Amino acid sequence: MDVCYENLDKKPIVPLASRKLPQTTKTTRRPARSRDGKTPLQQHRKMYYIWFFANMAWAILAFPLGVASIALARNYQMYRDQMDHALEWKERWAHSTKPVPALRRSGGGVASTSTRVSEVSYRESSECRKPRVLPESPWKPPFTDPIEDYPAAELVEGPIFCIFNHSSYKRDKEWAFRTGLVNGRLCTHVVYASARVTGDELASADPGFDLVKEGFKNLALLKTKYQHLRVLVSFGEYERGSANLSMLASSAVRRAKFSQNVLSWLTENDYDGVHVHWTVADAGSCGSPHDATWLSKLVDKLRSTLSRNYTIALTMPPFKARRHGYALEDLVANVDYLIVRTHDIHGPYENATHCASPYNSEGPSLTSVLSDVVEDVPPYTTQKICFSLSLAALSFRFGYANSPNRDSTPAKVLGPGVEGNVTRTRGRMAFYEVCTLGDQSAYLDFKEICSYKRFANNWIGYESPTSLSSKISEIFRRLKIYCVVMWDIDMDDAKGTCGLGRTPLLASVHKELVIASTHNRAASTQESL
Repeated sequence: MDVCYENLDKKPIVPLASRKLPQTTKTTRRPARSRDGKTPLQQHRKMYYIWFFANMAWAILAFPLGVASIALARNYQMYRDQMDHALEWKERWAHSTKPVPALRRSGGGVASTSTRVSEVSYRESSECRKPRVLPESPWKPPFTDPIEDYPAAELVEGPIFCIFNHSSYKRDKEWAFRTGLVNGRLCTHVVYASARVTGDELASADPGFDLVKEGFKNLALLKTKYQHLRVLVSFGEYERGSANLSMLASSAVRRAKFSQNVLSWLTENDYDGVHVHWTVADAGSCGSPHDATWLSKLVDKLRSTLSRNYTIALTMPPFKARRHGYALEDLVANVDYLIVRTHDIHGPYENATHCASPYNSEGPSLTSVLSDVVEDVPPYTTQKICFSLSLAALSFRFGYANSPNRDSTPAKVLGPGVEGNVTRTRGRMAFYEVCTLGDQSAYLDFKEICSYKRFANNWIGYESPTSLSSKISEIFRRLKIYCVVMWDIDMDDAKGTCGLGRTPLLASVHKELVIASTHNRAASTQESL
């Protein structure tokens, strides 16, 4: 074999197809292990779990804790402001010439009509504190609402409760309803709605009006002008969930303490009683099956603490299915008045047109509800039953303006109708808003005994002086119930813009009660002869 030595110093050329690539081995990095053979994740697993769950708990609790701390700080600041305001006026009372108002006897009479003037010299409470410049004029409460002077009216025997809504001052300044606008000549009882139950005592639900603007005390000042008037405070309306009232009424210790606190509150603010407004007892997941028993015990404790010199009124739901939380036989024995919530039998969110409190209807009505209540209570306590009426109008909206069924009640609707320019609540209007709503003619529904108007594609049902007089006279004649509760007197025409005089709706109710009282006195005189 011949060998060529000419190209021995060169590398042989290997074809690409037969070329073999060098094999590279992958080196995998082994994780670090401890002496016992565990990885860091396995060794510190518990710490990782603790760290993870701690961060999750902080993420979940951070927001509510922050909100709670902000609310606590705001409540504390509000409390400090109220205390500073109260101490300031207490100091002015103690260090200025002030008239001491006449004391009222327990029976409601005035012990003395004169006022005595006491002079108290100013004393420094601290060496570093400079004396304030005190007013020289006689002392008077701050933000005192002037009491309107209404025409004289005849006193009635049948009670007329007037519910004062403390939130009505938030309307436009021209239509804001103040305590001084309450027509005390036509009412026998005025109820301040409403206070809040905090723990086991009464508290303000709106400190800006109740305390700063002296809403509580200004309503009590109505008694200086209307000597026959009795002023009550309502509680329970804001506790709609029933849990707060259930907890309060379930404990004998809390019932006793709450009753004592209520007595102190009434004495301090010169009120004559309370209105228990437990919306629906034994309702929902927040209620308790024992609410009926606990409510009876709460009212019984209030009666024993307040004695008979104070008035106790209780509100109950209208429908029989919701009255299982009320032991009527026990409650009627301890209350002075049992108010049936008939002012909102129907609302603006129903699918058919109705008045708020129809006298007679295909569904629930005043006659059916009150007849059931009369059957449930003992016969000798029917004089304690009261029924409530709303002075607000309900508006319903139709699909098109020329609906053929909108003149009758009930008629199918699409939902709540037009709202008022002042009240600004969809589906509800005040009487002074309805009477000034265009030049639309008013009609009277003889079945439900209420007035109604047609405005564009809206049907508006409301109470007029004519409908109220007819409805109340029929209830007096048929059911012999002579106690009326006007649930929202701020919806009446207190300024006389409708041309019917001031508070025309309340005046019509008062007139019917005067007629009924005269008729009853004449009937009793004939029986005695």
